[in-house]
Amino acid sequence: MYNPGGLPEDVGAEYIELHNRSEAAVELQGYRLDKAVDFLFDGGRIPPGGHIVVASNISIFQARYPEVENVVGPWEGKLKNSGERIALFDGEGEQVDEVRFADEGDWATRSRGPDDRGHRGWVWLAAHDGE
Repeated sequence: MYNPGGLPEDVGAEYIELHNRSEAAVELQGYRLDKAVDFLFDGGRIPPGGHIVVASNISIFQARYPEVENVVGPWEGKLKNSGERIALFDGEGEQVDEVRFADEGDWATRSRGPDDRGHRGWVWLAAHDGE
């Protein structure tokens, strides 16, 4: 959630969710997020098929999503609203995964925009971009 919306934008509501697609738990001790934000895991685990959320601000995240239990944070930095790269490194410093996100293209849906003096152009709509 790189753009939680609202004016002024509340960067404390940003978060990154990691999903474990494997059949084994992942122990996160020593793992770190790098590039977009900086966060070092001092423990935690992702169960098989499970998730963990890395929140910019844990208190803000828990107030918005009280049902989510596997939450760590806070991180240093902020996510760019136009897109960037997030990398995950293991305890040995090896890159485990990387994702590039964007506020258009495959990350959004192209739809007709609002009426602008008799003309309707196209806009990108995305729940993760301020909605």
